[in-house]
Amino acid sequence: MELETIPSVFIMPEIIRPLRRPPELLREACAKSDVVIALTGTNVEEQIFRMNLLQSAKRSNTRVAHFPDVNVDDFRSEMFDVNYAQVADRTQKLYNILTNVDKIAVSSENGTKISFGLTGTKEMNSGLLHEAGQAAIMPGGEVRVEPNLETVSGTIVVDGAMTLLGKIKTPVKIKVAKGEIKSISDKIVSGKFKEYAEEEPSIAKISAFGIGTNHGTKVYENVSLSRNALGACSFSSGSSHTFGGAVVCKYKLNMILKSPTVKFDGRDVIKDGKYVVNLV
Repeated sequence: MELETIPSVFIMPEIIRPLRRPPELLREACAKSDVVIALTGTNVEEQIFRMNLLQSAKRSNTRVAHFPDVNVDDFRSEMFDVNYAQVADRTQKLYNILTNVDKIAVSSENGTKISFGLTGTKEMNSGLLHEAGQAAIMPGGEVRVEPNLETVSGTIVVDGAMTLLGKIKTPVKIKVAKGEIKSISDKIVSGKFKEYAEEEPSIAKISAFGIGTNHGTKVYENVSLSRNALGACSFSSGSSHTFGGAVVCKYKLNMILKSPTVKFDGRDVIKDGKYVVNLV
């Protein structure tokens, strides 16, 4: 199959980084394009740039496929060699189930125990970008919901991957009360978190919860890709307004649990990292 395209490449030199907002030339190029393929880094300081880039393109009805820290080996791996019709179907079914859920509880053998109500705001990323204005972090395969902040309390033990650390070697314990992070056991993350919180206090807010639906993906060093892993779940603190949430923040921390047990209104949906509901 031949595609008639006129490609343009925009390279951001290191000398102008870290970026906060897309340069005017890049915004104009995105606005005039049908499709944008964004190959970016994942450093925390440029999260506001990545969010602005995606929003700018979406406002122009441009389709955006965002590949954070994806390299050549990743493109050759099984994470992109999947049946996307299956991923999309599984993602849609999970999204539909969540429509009628009031409360989610998450636990794990290493000490996670947390529950929360929902605001009703949710988003699905199937990995398919067929409509104008759609944007997705690739390889796709996730449903995200916005927790009701006042109801989020408990302990999260991160055993998969985490912003600032990559793939976890020693589980990180995070204490949460009324929707806000109160303590982080890892000294490196705790130190940077306090630094970011001085500038942006809302980074402490648990703003999103996601569940992975992509059978070709697993937990990697790359935190953004790990969110899509089938049976994994993630908590995010900081920005959520990009998918309709209430928290506006320059920064975001992603926390991946690789083998959680997840309950919807008391009913097991995932047990020790394996789906126990039929999404086929």
